[in-house]
Amino acid sequence: MSPKAEARARRWYRVLLRAYPPPFRRRYGEEMEHCFIWLLRRDVARAGAVGALRCWLGTLWDCGLGGVAARLGRGEEERSIHGGWGMGMLGSDLRLALRALWRRPVFGATAVLTIALGIGANASVFTVVKSFLFAPLPYERPDELVILWDENPDLGWSDTDISPANAWDWRERARSVADLAVHYEERFTHTSEGQPELVAGLRVTPNYLTVLGRAPALGRDLRAAEVGEGIEGVAILMDGFWERRFGRAPEALGSTLLLDGHPYTVVGIMPRDFVALDARPDVLVPHDLHPRDADRSGHYAEAIARLAPGATVAGAQRELAEVARELEVEHPDTNEGWTVKAVSAREDLVGDIAHQASLVLMVAVGFVLLMACVNVANLLLARAGSRGREMAVRSALGAGRGQVIRQLLTESFLMAGLGGVLGLGMGWYGYRGIVAALPSTMPPVFEFGMDGPVVAYTVLLTAAAAIFFGTVPAVRTSRYGAEMLRDGGRSGRSARAGRFGSTLVVVQTAVAVVLLVGGGLLMRSIAGMRSQDFGFDTGNLLITRISPPADPYDDSEALGAFWDAVETRVRELPGVTFAGTTQAHPLGGSNWGWSFTIAGREGEGERTARVTYASEDLFETLGFRTTSGRPLSGADGPEDPPVAVVNETFVSRYLGGQDPLTAGIVADEGEDPVRIVGVVHDVVERSVEGRPEPAVYVSLAQRVVRSRSLLVRTVGEPSAILPDVQRAVWSVDPTLPVYGVDTMDELVRRRLGGFAVIGYLMGIFALLSLLLGAVGIYGVTAYAAGQRTAELGLRIAMGADPSDVVRMMLFQGGRRALLGLVAGLILAGLLSGAMTRILVGVSPRDPLTFASVALVLAAVSLLGLYLPARRAARVDPVRALAAE
Repeated sequence: MSPKAEARARRWYRVLLRAYPPPFRRRYGEEMEHCFIWLLRRDVARAGAVGALRCWLGTLWDCGLGGVAARLGRGEEERSIHGGWGMGMLGSDLRLALRALWRRPVFGATAVLTIALGIGANASVFTVVKSFLFAPLPYERPDELVILWDENPDLGWSDTDISPANAWDWRERARSVADLAVHYEERFTHTSEGQPELVAGLRVTPNYLTVLGRAPALGRDLRAAEVGEGIEGVAILMDGFWERRFGRAPEALGSTLLLDGHPYTVVGIMPRDFVALDARPDVLVPHDLHPRDADRSGHYAEAIARLAPGATVAGAQRELAEVARELEVEHPDTNEGWTVKAVSAREDLVGDIAHQASLVLMVAVGFVLLMACVNVANLLLARAGSRGREMAVRSALGAGRGQVIRQLLTESFLMAGLGGVLGLGMGWYGYRGIVAALPSTMPPVFEFGMDGPVVAYTVLLTAAAAIFFGTVPAVRTSRYGAEMLRDGGRSGRSARAGRFGSTLVVVQTAVAVVLLVGGGLLMRSIAGMRSQDFGFDTGNLLITRISPPADPYDDSEALGAFWDAVETRVRELPGVTFAGTTQAHPLGGSNWGWSFTIAGREGEGERTARVTYASEDLFETLGFRTTSGRPLSGADGPEDPPVAVVNETFVSRYLGGQDPLTAGIVADEGEDPVRIVGVVHDVVERSVEGRPEPAVYVSLAQRVVRSRSLLVRTVGEPSAILPDVQRAVWSVDPTLPVYGVDTMDELVRRRLGGFAVIGYLMGIFALLSLLLGAVGIYGVTAYAAGQRTAELGLRIAMGADPSDVVRMMLFQGGRRALLGLVAGLILAGLLSGAMTRILVGVSPRDPLTFASVALVLAAVSLLGLYLPARRAARVDPVRALAAE
């Protein structure tokens, strides 16, 4: 070893020595340092770097456990005998620990499996949560990225798509923004070769990739001169599309794609690991219009910005809000009431619900591990009595208390280590199950996997668990001395050990209540979302999307004729009862916003609602329930006065006591009011967890909408009729792809997916807590009964009835369970508020859930107390007294 390396090793070893108490370091520190350097020189000379690593590992183990043992030994002046590899008796301690577990395989297996369950649950949840909350986004300096949204509090709009013209002004005026890119999704029909294919496109400003800090793997980026109308189209391919359409051939560069009949030259190909935030495009293409030339009133795009050096999200928010106020003055017709909201990219992608759910799940699995540790601690305390004679013999032979503690902690670390390895395997399967259950709408930017940080987290958790469940039993067991040999091994369990075991039962019961309440609230919430009145019939309903291109459907007549033909041919198919179209089907999440005033009440200001354009057969296809007036009909033609149907929330919020059939909606100043001709029952339009919003339904015959959803009501399984529906569409236009195929039942299931994952996980954790709590109560009661065998035998011998013994033990154990139950209900009431954002239709302090949990846990606790109590009441008094 070089002198420099040796000096560095000395410095680090002195840091490790701080694990020992100061008196110990003052007496033995210098000698231990000399011994360590001698061993390090020897191991390096024998095996080089491997020898050095082996010596350091042994030293870490020895200083860790030796330091804890010395501190717990309350300053006993004793030294470890240095031997084996490393600085102490690691090899010897491990061999003794293995022998101890081998002699009691049932005990060892139970403890290891219990810890494995807790570690596995934590590893699986942390693997998923890490990607949401901690793993860096796959972009250059991702902490600088912010997502910008438009907001209009006066109209009730928040997190709304931005106006590109406004966004470009933000880019040019805000000094806290280094750069800003605008993008929006658009679908194209690709007809270059073979069967027509729908291509997911992302229209971007040329600086989009620069803002993200990524570049094409092949070819070049987009250029500023390639934005605008009449310019030759260019495109950058995503890796998946390149592989699917071109087999990853380099010749794809320079080739031509026909998108909606227009040629686009491929100028670049992105790397395989590139993801476009929350979008899943096949191609990137430039905007067909420069953002500053866009209609300022149109809110249809998204904006991502990179902060300037030293800028913060809060500072950018303040400056952008000031710019928005300037634009409001400059453009009052389009910008009145509009402001901007800046959110960090991670916060925006994760969302409030996922963020809160991640924290709730981490706390929940932490409680599961806590219960597992409490159970193992109880097992070790129960085992301490049977090992009292062993510890007394060790003390009589000269072993110091610190050495005994170190040996017992080694056993705890061995059990925890085995549990950690098994738990890591369980966690691998667990996280894969969680990821498989996540909804497909999860942003692709999040990737999940058991990597180095997960393993490191599991190792730290395992060490913490070993210290938690091993320290107190080790200290208590080490107190057995030579007096136990004099007493014939009958010292038994101390009163303090009994009180500690009882305290652990109280903790277990309280934690079990918290987890059961959390699981019960979530399961009730999910059941309510699933069974709610959607306002339409979700069964036997097929959904597809069709997007006719502008060429040849370049006018309203051609487009209307196409959709009339499609609906007619689909309705004629065998097994089809109804068919209708809409620009946004329920739970599709794409209903447009509409600002308006109520005719005759313009002074009350603008109102907002979600607008859905529907064909005349849509209401019948979906099974909407009309509560007054009539639905849309074929009589509502393009030349007829405009009409609309509204929902019940619209009526209650905006019309007050006015008869809705006498009201009108003024969408644009100077135009005739849209007459309300009917009211329908509220429909779940956008999300299963949201409250109904005011909704307006307008006839597609009076509004030109190119891309639509085709909804088909069938007699049998809806997916079985899909090939016939596709052929019917292709009989009208064979070049059009039929995409977005779904069934309404499956769509509902996916919309519930994220909540269902959270609920099922909490349910599993609650059941685990119930099982661990029952085992803990049973174990402590059985152990207490075993320790009191002589007392119980004497009571029975003196004439006590066995039922009296059962009642006595039930009463004593019931007090612990009742205390834990009350503490748990209070704690659950305090913590349940953290679940507000992920609960729908259920109060965080729902009395039914709290009462149900109390009854279930009381019944389980009673059973856990009764079984060992009944067994104790059957003790033979003669044998019990003879054994004593």
